[in-house]
Amino acid sequence: MTRSAALVLLIPVLAALAGCAPISRQSAVVIPSDIFHAPAPPEARALWEEAEAIENSGNLDAALQAWERVALFFPNNAIAPKALTRAGRLCLKNDRPDQALQYFESILSSFPQWDQTDITQVDRLEALWARGERGSALKTGLELWETSLDRPEMLVRLSTFLAKAHAASGDPGAAFDRLASGYANAQTADERRALDEVALQLASSLEETAAQTLFEQYPAEPIGPFLEYAILDKRWKSQGDPQTREELLRLLARYPTHPVAHEVQEMLNASPVEEAVPLHVDRIGSLLPLSGPHAPHGRNILRGLALAVEDWNRAASQPITLVVKDTQAQPEQAVPAFETLVRQEGVLAVIGPLSAPSAAAVAAEANRWNVPLLTLTQKDSVDAESPFLFHAFIDNRDMLHRLVSYCMEQLGIKRFGVLRAEDRYGNRLAGAFKQVVEELGGELVAESSYRPGSTDFREPIQRLLKAARSASADAGGHTIIEALFIPDQAQTVALIAPQLPYYGVVGATLLGTNLWEDPALLSIGGVYVENALFPAALPLKDNPVSTPFAKFREKHRAVYGEEPDYLSAQAYDTLTFLLEVGRKWNVRDRFPLRQALMDSTGHEGILGALRFRPDGRLERDYPIFQVMNGDLIQVWP
Repeated sequence: MTRSAALVLLIPVLAALAGCAPISRQSAVVIPSDIFHAPAPPEARALWEEAEAIENSGNLDAALQAWERVALFFPNNAIAPKALTRAGRLCLKNDRPDQALQYFESILSSFPQWDQTDITQVDRLEALWARGERGSALKTGLELWETSLDRPEMLVRLSTFLAKAHAASGDPGAAFDRLASGYANAQTADERRALDEVALQLASSLEETAAQTLFEQYPAEPIGPFLEYAILDKRWKSQGDPQTREELLRLLARYPTHPVAHEVQEMLNASPVEEAVPLHVDRIGSLLPLSGPHAPHGRNILRGLALAVEDWNRAASQPITLVVKDTQAQPEQAVPAFETLVRQEGVLAVIGPLSAPSAAAVAAEANRWNVPLLTLTQKDSVDAESPFLFHAFIDNRDMLHRLVSYCMEQLGIKRFGVLRAEDRYGNRLAGAFKQVVEELGGELVAESSYRPGSTDFREPIQRLLKAARSASADAGGHTIIEALFIPDQAQTVALIAPQLPYYGVVGATLLGTNLWEDPALLSIGGVYVENALFPAALPLKDNPVSTPFAKFREKHRAVYGEEPDYLSAQAYDTLTFLLEVGRKWNVRDRFPLRQALMDSTGHEGILGALRFRPDGRLERDYPIFQVMNGDLIQVWP
């Protein structure tokens, strides 16, 4: 069909729209789909951009005319019904449902070959509903639902309309049933955002008792948090009590990336804390074990913090003061020490404590005053729900993910085994390793365990080999276990390694953890640990990648006469990261500092790039080392 013929066909439709007269339906001329859905020509895109600019300027009638021009001049391309869709939705947004309906019906009659006519049918229902034909719109929507069960995109779009329709008709249960179906069929982020918008709107409109009833039916994501937020929002607005505030903070901690997180943040950021306390943005607190059995660890952390303060104050326009309190690694000491830092010293944030029980005890107090708490603990070890709790420490799962990824991507290893001690560390690391292997598409062919303190590993090795053979269809002469993970101290691994080939495990690459950062691995293990791989918490050797750490090491040696350990290096990076975030975002209060830490894209520290995930975990890279010719060589990065 020529463009002139197409124009003759479309002009009466657009003329009718402009005059708001009833549309005179034209007989459709169907253009081949591949031609119709080809990329729009540059001239059409230019007209589209012009229409968008006019719409953004707020001139409604001019915008509608601009969208019509796009359809008028390019009727043989899918850009035409897209432009009319924009016009129709613009009319809906500006309370012109009659005109919107005409646009949508013109699309259905003039562009039956368009691959988005399903969505136009739902737009048409929205227009019918807006003009007061609610019964007809709901009935047609339910009929469309039954005929669209094999079209996920259509079901998502219909679910948002039907959810609003059911809610307006006094049936919130049916509304959330439709939303649940929509989420089950959603395939894109845009579809989920559309559902989120409706879910938040409907949940917020519910009475508390109705929201509670629905929450019992839908307690989990994605719907549950909307309903829980609606319940707590109403309680907070009517009572404003500390218990409701604590529940809102726990909701924020559990669902840091859910859409309700933003709503909770805005609500709590605008509300005062239970007890007013002083605030000095140039003071940072720290909770460390400076006495008791863990004092050496506290001393090493303090060294890293002191070097960070010195470097910062030398270069910064606003010097900071570090206020340190002793916790003795005891929760009963940590809580009053934290209260002193906040109530008397007015610190902006706190680094520490070091022990998981102390961190859990202090987390509740951090909630009370909105104080960011950057603990030197792993998230999995701390039993506490607080959006102010950050874990500036090794993350075992991240570390193992890097190790397994290297094995599979660089070495082609697919089949793994685990030999672990029957203790907390061995069980926890073995569990994380198995999850990572499965997640990355590897295969765990065998697992065995031994009692801590063992020196004879014959039985656990034989059990491991038997399990591997029974799980393998190829047991004859080939390597059954390509890599063997042993999460234990280097001294124990050095004892295990010579016994592996003696009892039949030959050719497997040994894999470990940062505990293998020990000279005993090489001095005792000898040739039996050749080719072994492990991730490290620290750069073990100077190279161009680890230059910042080399400078830190040199300064640490000069000041303290000792090599820095992981704790001192992590403490240095943690404080520097905190201060840089505060400066970049010009933070003047505690709650905004927490959000700035969450939003930060990262920090280039002496241990490499690091950032906090939404759940408070530290994300960083871990170098991979391999034993080669009796020496440790960094093979990644």
